[in-house]
Amino acid sequence: MIKLYTGGNIITMNGAERAEAVLTKDGKVLETGALSRLTEICRTAERVDLKGRTMLPAFVDAHSHFFETAMSFLRADLEKAEDEKDITETIKSYILKNSVKPGEWVTGSGYGGDIDRLEESFADIFRDNPVIIQHKSGHSGIFNKKALSMLGADSKGSLFKEKEYFALMKKTPMPSAEKIKEAAIKAQELYFSFGITFIQEGYTVKEQIPLYKELLDSGKIKAGIGAYSDCSDYDMWEKEFKNKYPDFILKGIKIFLDGSPQSRTAWLRSPYEGEKSYCGESTMTDGQVLNALNFAGERNIQVLAHCNGDKAAEQFIKCLDKALYKYPDLKKNRPVMIHAQFLGRDQLDDVKRLGIIPSFFIAHIYHFGDIHIKNTGFERASGISCAGSCLKKGIAFTFHQDSPVIKPDMLETVECAVRRVTKNGILLGEKEKISPMEALEAVTVKSAYQYGLENKKGVIKKGADADFVIIEDDPSTVPHESIHGVKISQTIKGGETVYKA
Repeated sequence: MIKLYTGGNIITMNGAERAEAVLTKDGKVLETGALSRLTEICRTAERVDLKGRTMLPAFVDAHSHFFETAMSFLRADLEKAEDEKDITETIKSYILKNSVKPGEWVTGSGYGGDIDRLEESFADIFRDNPVIIQHKSGHSGIFNKKALSMLGADSKGSLFKEKEYFALMKKTPMPSAEKIKEAAIKAQELYFSFGITFIQEGYTVKEQIPLYKELLDSGKIKAGIGAYSDCSDYDMWEKEFKNKYPDFILKGIKIFLDGSPQSRTAWLRSPYEGEKSYCGESTMTDGQVLNALNFAGERNIQVLAHCNGDKAAEQFIKCLDKALYKYPDLKKNRPVMIHAQFLGRDQLDDVKRLGIIPSFFIAHIYHFGDIHIKNTGFERASGISCAGSCLKKGIAFTFHQDSPVIKPDMLETVECAVRRVTKNGILLGEKEKISPMEALEAVTVKSAYQYGLENKKGVIKKGADADFVIIEDDPSTVPHESIHGVKISQTIKGGETVYKA
């Protein structure tokens, strides 16, 4: 079917172009431009009246965890919990509402407060059930005594961070395949509701292979997915998935070089506030990073490197520089520095030279900015997510939400990049502000570029996929503090509506 979209404000993200009309056929863009010309091309097209609304290319998710976002629908939501009492009551309510039996696992996720102070009070809670309380960062959690016993973990404490936390989480039993499938469909609907049609699976493990096969074979997953695995699992994923599903793209590997700044585990070049020498945690040696880069070079695949701190960024830069001598195509495959929170302005020349794409979790400014000020001081915290400096250097960058850490809300992210205001109303990094259109590029065409899909997604032009988001107002012209409030009314994937408000 041929469709003609007109009657609104069409932002193509193809340079500075705005189009009066867009013509589509069989899930692709046929042409953009003047209504009179497109009408001449096809007089029988079904006309879609935008009714004055704004149409953009659908948003492209530069980094999140689709499977974990699905799993969040099977957990107690602790996002609004402010203290021990709130957490306890929420988990009690979840157990009752879901008829959880003694011995069954319960996980609460989304708590954004100081998890360290909860360790003692939650070690003995809910003695009939193994319970995990996950921090919002996804890098730490509390396991009650029942959980530790069932996992066979011999530990005096109940709070675990980084490697120890991830190791325990891998041992916890997963819900049934049917429950996971239902949750995955809900997660997909969540992304669609925020205008996203291409999602990232930011870190897969081999245990998810049969679940993903079942999901994709079911035909229920309509979104495109770009997936990344650990080096140790990549070959298994490639055997099962490479080029077998048109909308599931196995893109490369993911490595972790440090932790998170809100947990004081991001690896910094100088100590945290109140510390004489503690600069966070390194999670890989130079040799391990170089081995991973060589692995990617041998297979001609992309690398995502989790680097929050500037010392982790320094390590990645140094190792990539060395690996490029043997595998120059690593640069062509567009290496990505995930989060890049404390990436230093003095490191940007190397970032540009090596072709690194920083993907900023820029909504940190609002959600965790006040914590960063406390942990690193105002001056250092003001430099996080240095999008403005990257723009001046001509460095391509993207934005993401790291869901399920926060919801995959692209317009909130755009507002955060434009305003740079914390929850407590503090302006954090005036010089790093960018314009609304520059921020929109970071969640559309530049995010598509990160995947090597800039001619297919994140843009409305001839030959691109007919993936659109229709919103009630133009985020580039509304007051900056109103960008997040602009309502998404419709999301279109391959010419078909997948979400309607």
